[in-house]
Amino acid sequence: MRNLLGHILLCLALVAGLCLPTAASPQKDGFDRALDKYEAICDRCLGLRMRVEAGEKVEMSALKALLSELSSLRRTLSGASGKMSAAQAERFEAIRSRYISGMGSLGNAQDEGIEKGALRRGPAILPGLAPIAAPPCLAARQAGVVRMKASRAKSPAKPPKQGWKFAVLADAGIFPTTSFGATAVVTKCRIGAYVSYRSDFKTNEYSYVCTSDGGTEYGRFWASGDSRVSRTVATAGFAMFPSRRLGFYAGAGLTSYSLGWEDTSGQWAKVGDKSYRNFALDGGIFLTFKPLIISLGVTSDFGGHADLRVGAGVRF
Repeated sequence: MRNLLGHILLCLALVAGLCLPTAASPQKDGFDRALDKYEAICDRCLGLRMRVEAGEKVEMSALKALLSELSSLRRTLSGASGKMSAAQAERFEAIRSRYISGMGSLGNAQDEGIEKGALRRGPAILPGLAPIAAPPCLAARQAGVVRMKASRAKSPAKPPKQGWKFAVLADAGIFPTTSFGATAVVTKCRIGAYVSYRSDFKTNEYSYVCTSDGGTEYGRFWASGDSRVSRTVATAGFAMFPSRRLGFYAGAGLTSYSLGWEDTSGQWAKVGDKSYRNFALDGGIFLTFKPLIISLGVTSDFGGHADLRVGAGVRF
């Protein structure tokens, strides 16, 4: 894997090396010294580029040495005057061509095109030379970072939408009598409704009504000792999940309980003061552990009759 730090440092070195201040009017021997330095720096840049392309780590000491040579080249150019000779101009073009050719063979065609375009556009450093404004490897990374930051600024992260959620639970009434049934819950954006039904699925048909003290419309009730009950609860209402783990529900419906006694003749009587069919309120909580959901609640007619219930199921 290529060393990312090596690429970045090398690109900075290329920019610093080629974007040098313009010499006013160098002398002939000043140009010779400048061209010597320029050729050495180009060769060093190509060497560092080859090392990075080969996956080697570029040491800071190598970069510092290259920057030191760049500083020396600036001083040489500052003290030069005059114009380049034909031989010096020819040598300069040869150095530049070799550099462009070497960088192009190590990079790709697109990078070379960008570098040549930058050479045509930039201000002169030496007669006939224009700087590479920014090596493509660095420019591409900078552009990518700018586009990424702009995209994040324009498109802030949106919270995930809460779509439709469904839950099905098996319910059991455990006090004062047992009953079994199911609850269905549907929500959208954490708010919704539920419906529940429980029963012991027994019938309690009777021939007449008596009281718990043995009184009937026709006289006294004589019990055989057998009894039976029938239990039914049906409710519906509001459900909400304010958090990922916790929910609650509240609703209303009907609750009924029927107690029957058998008399000595084999007939069944309904115990009127121990049986009821009333309007009731229903409420409780949900605990979710995806996909498991557990419920705990109470159904009561606030007339002394309450039913504790629990449930378990799945939410999806």
